[in-house]
Amino acid sequence: MDERLKRDLVDRPASVATRLELVGYLNEIERRIEALEAHKEPGFPAPSPGRCGDGIN
Repeated sequence: MDERLKRDLVDRPASVATRLELVGYLNEIERRIEALEAHKEPGFPAPSPGRCGDGIN
């Protein structure tokens, strides 16, 4: 996750508990994204926008 984004979110006025919770959520989201990216099939492109997989554009 972008350190600047984390810093901006943590520096906003909020309770310490809320800040820690927010950073925890961001770290969990980042971990899940990395896990998904690690399990992508190589050479399998994402569908283009507007396609629902039925072959009709």
